[in-house]
Amino acid sequence: MLTFQTDIVIKGKKAEKYQELSNKYGFLLVDIYMMSGVLGFINNQKDVADNDSNITANIPRNVLQSRSDKIDFLYQIVTLTEEIDVDAENAMKLAFEENSIANPKKLYKRELFDDYAMGGIDILYDMLSDVEFDKQVDNIKDILDKFFEKSNLGQKTVNDILEEEGL
Repeated sequence: MLTFQTDIVIKGKKAEKYQELSNKYGFLLVDIYMMSGVLGFINNQKDVADNDSNITANIPRNVLQSRSDKIDFLYQIVTLTEEIDVDAENAMKLAFEENSIANPKKLYKRELFDDYAMGGIDILYDMLSDVEFDKQVDNIKDILDKFFEKSNLGQKTVNDILEEEGL
């Protein structure tokens, strides 16, 4: 299981967007982080946090730890997809190997996902800002469809999953 030793601290304009989405929609910052990472990944948009403002968005280590199984899954899928064309033989090992503190490749997976999360926050912000609620739901459904399609996680559509859950 993935173990977080530190908080994730996002700075600058990216943090402003994280905070605004959290305040406006009641999302937890960790959920925005995961959704932004998926959006950045499916749109192949990476970026880095900036220091253009003093605003920070802090995702506490204990919150990250409570979602570590889901975050680890996202790290693994993104890493596997990123590495499969570079080194197919070692892509599985890199994506799914033990996540120990002494393992520098764990840091690579996190940094890779962080870059996608910084690129994806701009997309998420644009998708949810000044958009009617019904359009927001459609946008989020489209995000999930693209993620499942790109990562080949199965033959089920988002609608199939929602129907199974009674939604």
